Amino acid sequence: MGAADTRDPRAQGREERATGPAKREGAGRLLPVVLHLSLPPLAAILFALAMNAWSRASIDTGWILDFGRSVVEQGAIPRVNSRTFLEPGHPLVMHEWLSCAGMYLLWRAGAGPALIFLRWVCVAGLVFLLDRAISRHSFVARSISLLAVASTLGPAVSLVRPQLASWLGLAVVVLLLFSPRSRLWWAFPLFAVWANLHAGYLAGIVVLSAGLAARRWDGEPLPATWIAGVPILSLLATFLTPYGPSLLLHNLEHALGAASHVTNHEWLSPLRATAHPWERRALAALALALALGAWKARGRRAWTLALLGTAAALSANRHFRMAPILLLPLVAEAIDALASSRPEKRARLAHVLDIGVVALSATMLAAGGKRLFRFVPYQGPDPGAAVEVLRRNGLSGPVWNDFNSGSLLLWAAPGVQVSCDGRNVAAYSGQALIDCVSFGTGSPWRRFESAGARFALLPWDHIAIPALRQHLAELYEGQGYVLLGPAEDRDEIRDLPELPVHECDYYQWHWEEDRPFAPTLLE
Repeated sequence: MGAADTRDPRAQGREERATGPAKREGAGRLLPVVLHLSLPPLAAILFALAMNAWSRASIDTGWILDFGRSVVEQGAIPRVNSRTFLEPGHPLVMHEWLSCAGMYLLWRAGAGPALIFLRWVCVAGLVFLLDRAISRHSFVARSISLLAVASTLGPAVSLVRPQLASWLGLAVVVLLLFSPRSRLWWAFPLFAVWANLHAGYLAGIVVLSAGLAARRWDGEPLPATWIAGVPILSLLATFLTPYGPSLLLHNLEHALGAASHVTNHEWLSPLRATAHPWERRALAALALALALGAWKARGRRAWTLALLGTAAALSANRHFRMAPILLLPLVAEAIDALASSRPEKRARLAHVLDIGVVALSATMLAAGGKRLFRFVPYQGPDPGAAVEVLRRNGLSGPVWNDFNSGSLLLWAAPGVQVSCDGRNVAAYSGQALIDCVSFGTGSPWRRFESAGARFALLPWDHIAIPALRQHLAELYEGQGYVLLGPAEDRDEIRDLPELPVHECDYYQWHWEEDRPFAPTLLE
């Protein structure tokens, strides 16, 4: 081994890029140059896909597609919530309007498989962008750190939701922070589009601002006008939405206000709420990554991103999903510091690891076959069959529903009005959400009657069911849900589903509204 073996891996990576796609010593003996460059992201992409091979339809999928349908069919963005009977005419500010419209167009073109393919493309793009962000590091650091990220991204990329755009946007910001200064101008079109896709652009602005300051702290000759100007102009670019500057205020209210926390405990900090096992493991992984980074890592950008990721993870359960993306540069720095001795041997071991991961992941994906492009149902109460009873029998009117079933009602039963749904404070006041979540306390029948509701769609063990049964007839019960309504409507129920109908069935394939749904297609 010569003197080249003891050089800083980052300097070695820069030299390789300057001289073209040359092979590192030892690596070229195993793989061609193209495979040598693409193996780490390929292994991480396949591993991430294999870890999340089965797609589940989120409880938000229904309102996402329904809102997209309204935008496409009306040719305009709805500005009031006309689908609820509790607050008809309440302002509707949907920051995800472009994601909703795009996902609906995809569903119309290819239904469920098209949406699942979108998720797979986003996962692949996310890992590829992160690989570009750490491309200056050694093969060993790229391989291990990308695989670590792929193994922890599960909760973030397992659902088809607009927040996929924020994970991609965050990866682009990380890439820009480790790119030449001339590429920073790409932040402006990035945030102009991102603000129309998902409110996660707020996190992107914070990361961009802190990362640019860290670049200056690292000694890079970055003018102060760039440090302040790029984030400010990027923030101004987010005003290029149908809502203008008011969208920023609405997003801040959503993120900082208490109303959304009532219906979504993911907004609570893990320090305030009982942590699930995976959350505790995530906290342990964050601490381990920071400890490794303290070994020899010097890049202040990497430290800044890691600290932001740790703070985000501690601020709310849902922000755990940001941590792997922001921790990646520090993990790569730490691995390079630990693997600076005998790089040839370590590179060979990394090659073997990547090839093994590729083979294992490809085998797991091949075993899934066609099922990989089908949504799978959640375990637990499922309102799919009860909603099918409403749809098949042409029942319409106000339905007092629980928070989780409102989304499917909007999508699959357009003739009904709901009490609440997953659009949260984008479509409802905080008081309306509290009324829905606390329904069952006090006098549920009085609240039901005074609101003008006709039907109730609730889980069978809901606290309000006994009181409602005294005044309403049971129209259907199955799969953990009860549908209650006036006794005269019971005579109108002539068509019941013969097989289980799950919520995810409504997103698998197209259906015709004048014909019964065909759940047998899932068999």
